[in-house]
Amino acid sequence: MTNQYNPCPFFFFFFFIIIIIFYIYFVSLRFGKQRPPFVIFERSNGTVTGFKGYCYEILHALQKIYNFTYEVEEPSDNTYGTITANGSWNGMIGMIIEHIVDIGVGPFSVTHSRSKTIDFSVAFHEEPTAILIPPPAEDNRLLACIKPFRLEVWLSLLLFALLLPIVLWKDLTFVWKTYQKAAVTHSQISPVKPNVFQEKSPALAKQYFFILGVLIGQSGQKLSSIGFSPRLLGAFWCLSAVVFASAYVGILVGFLSFPRLSPIIGKLEELPGSKLGWGVHRGTALETLFTEATTGVYKTIGEGLLKQQGALVDANADGVQRVTNGSYAFIKEKSYLQFAVGEDYARSGTCRLSIAKQEFFKVNFAFALPTDSPLKHLLDKKILQLIETGLGEYWKKLYWPPSSRKCDDVNRSGGAIKSLNLKDLQGAFVILALGSGLASAIFVAERIIAQSLISRIRPFI
Repeated sequence: MTNQYNPCPFFFFFFFIIIIIFYIYFVSLRFGKQRPPFVIFERSNGTVTGFKGYCYEILHALQKIYNFTYEVEEPSDNTYGTITANGSWNGMIGMIIEHIVDIGVGPFSVTHSRSKTIDFSVAFHEEPTAILIPPPAEDNRLLACIKPFRLEVWLSLLLFALLLPIVLWKDLTFVWKTYQKAAVTHSQISPVKPNVFQEKSPALAKQYFFILGVLIGQSGQKLSSIGFSPRLLGAFWCLSAVVFASAYVGILVGFLSFPRLSPIIGKLEELPGSKLGWGVHRGTALETLFTEATTGVYKTIGEGLLKQQGALVDANADGVQRVTNGSYAFIKEKSYLQFAVGEDYARSGTCRLSIAKQEFFKVNFAFALPTDSPLKHLLDKKILQLIETGLGEYWKKLYWPPSSRKCDDVNRSGGAIKSLNLKDLQGAFVILALGSGLASAIFVAERIIAQSLISRIRPFI
């Protein structure tokens, strides 16, 4: 039995190679749509003269490898593509499905609904979504005098300021009565000697003046010289007051010199309850994400997009301009928002935009291809090689705005001056509590000793 040679597998392999060569050498790739920092059109007098950006760096590297030519064709509706009411796709995805273009070069979000109608190359970047908002508002300085301490600290200080004078007054009154009684008893024993105890009865008002005066550093009152426990309590209060006063002055100077900036919102969940309107770019994956959501905050945002007039903008620049005008939030991938903030500052010289702290909806970016495109295998292999060699990070440094720019997002506001709470001032309160405890113990000891001494004295009859 002899084996017969079957030429069919080789024929199909040869045919597949011919198709690939035809695509690479004879077909002009057409694609379009500007999206910094991935796709940037260079213009001169309104005319596009060149292309650059992260995606074009990948494209030019592939061009050197495969030696192909391309031409750019922008979508007529300026969208990436969403499903229309009749079930068809518009935008660049629609152009790819209809084979009007051979490849969609740009940051296409890889989503489930899109992957059912087109193919994607291997992902070359992962991108979170963020919210562009007006700049943080400066805190009102009208009540700056109460901002160094939080409410619990002020309440604690008020409690001590109200109770300590009463404790001192009671302590001093007892000591004064003990000394007075001892002086009377002594004068009965030795009528020849004059009464040397000349201290006046302690007044409650003077104790309040002493406690408050020490706290503000303007005390003109002095404690009575009788009794050790009230003087010890007063000494510990003076030591604690130094800590309170120094902390208050330091934080107050910081607040006045470097005002704290409060972002309008910090995360997506706060957006519906704010006074801001919001919008997204029409025909993007974000529009689909929100408008098709059935639960949670995504549904709330989607309902707002459908109700608010003009919430779906036709160009990213329109969304950025609305944020600049105020009372508006633009939801977009973070890299574009960073690019927009840096570009606006370079143009205006002031920080008119900021980015909310929280990120959400991370998605992979890839090139879009027609289903079963023979280019997919070639693109996937070389894109992976380019990214693994570190060229992706190098291209990011070329086109991403520098992180040290003047107008950074509100994530950097974490180092702002903050009001002090009880935990921050626990040392001062520990000193005060320790002093109060020692003074109380000494007060009890003084009372016991005084009563014991007075009971031993017997006047002459």
